[in-house]
Amino acid sequence: MPGPSPFAAGLALFLLALFLQNLPSFRSSDFPCEAYFAAYTGNMRDTQYPLRTPPFDNGVQFFHTLTTIHQGDGIMQAGALNRMRRWRSGRVLAGLAVVGMVGMLGGMFSACSASLSRPQGRGGVTVFFNSFEEPGDTLSWYWVGSPTLAGDVPPGGGAHSLKVLSTGLFPAASFLTRPLRRGGAFVLECWGKSEGTGGYVELTVVRNHEPGDAIQAAIVEPQWRQVASADTLYCPPGSSLMLSIQAGSLMRGSILVDMIRIRRVGPYRQLAARF
Repeated sequence: MPGPSPFAAGLALFLLALFLQNLPSFRSSDFPCEAYFAAYTGNMRDTQYPLRTPPFDNGVQFFHTLTTIHQGDGIMQAGALNRMRRWRSGRVLAGLAVVGMVGMLGGMFSACSASLSRPQGRGGVTVFFNSFEEPGDTLSWYWVGSPTLAGDVPPGGGAHSLKVLSTGLFPAASFLTRPLRRGGAFVLECWGKSEGTGGYVELTVVRNHEPGDAIQAAIVEPQWRQVASADTLYCPPGSSLMLSIQAGSLMRGSILVDMIRIRRVGPYRQLAARF
């Protein structure tokens, strides 16, 4: 099980420090009035009473730039703050707050780094997947020639992959979805291996029986590689998606394809069409 993020741990320590600062003394005579810190939120009530007390040895001054202390309404008295010196754990609380802030900042920078390094447009919800494990997995496709299942598979690809022979200028296999009642943005990915001239897997928008925009995942390496489309494809409401596989062009060759996946990455609404 993964541990808590640096941001969450830092926030917990920061809140713990504030909570412990709010606790009353074990000797009620030391605190004749209630004293607490109000986290600065931009509320005018919080800014009406700027900190006018001298620095204290218990970490109160540490919160000078982060919090304001209510001094009106009889809530905070300088005498009570002076008596807080007797609470020897003040230094510990300030240390907890420092550690908490460092943790929160570290978590924020980590999140920023992760978001910058994460490929854009990935993730989302899988709406189509085919690993071609059985002859039935090739049904509902339109084929030029006959589909062939091969025992050469990528890591995690099961027992079979799909072998596609070059058929010239036309795709060797095509699959058309039902019209989507709602639009969506999609990405395409698969595993592929070239045996000769290479090829590609393509996803195309079809509207009124006319093909439109398309994205491709190219298969050119002689070893198994996981490939994905570089762009995102938007399909308007009422349009269909056509998945096609092409091996080579004018030259003879073949490709192996496995684990074709279409992900819906946005807009983030329920996909109404069934594949």
